[in-house]
Amino acid sequence: AYQRNQAGAPQLDLETNKQITASNVIIQFAKEEGPLDEHKHMFYTVIGEGTGLYFQNGQAIDVKWKKAKQTDRTIFTDKAGKEIELTPGAVWVSILPLTNKVDYN
Repeated sequence: AYQRNQAGAPQLDLETNKQITASNVIIQFAKEEGPLDEHKHMFYTVIGEGTGLYFQNGQAIDVKWKKAKQTDRTIFTDKAGKEIELTPGAVWVSILPLTNKVDYN
C-alpha cells in the first residue's frame, strides 16, 4: 500500500491514529484558478479531459481522464484507451495543477 504524507509528515486517520494508506493512487492534472476568496480556495476544472498518473503495485502508468458532466464519474484510461482496472482496496485521487511535476521512483 502507498502511505499518505502531508507537509513532510505521515497523515494519520483521526479515528485509528494509523497512517492513511491506499492500494491505488491517481494523480489527475487539471486547470487551476484562484485563489477565489480570502481563504485562498482554488478551483480545479474537472469537467472535460486531461492527463494523469496511476500508481498501482509499485508501477506508474500514464493515464488520461475524462468526465462529460458534473454528475458523471471520472473515467481513467491507459494510452490505448482501455479503462484502468483498480487493485482491490482504497483509492486516493489527488488533483494537481497542470504545471506541477510529480517526482517518483
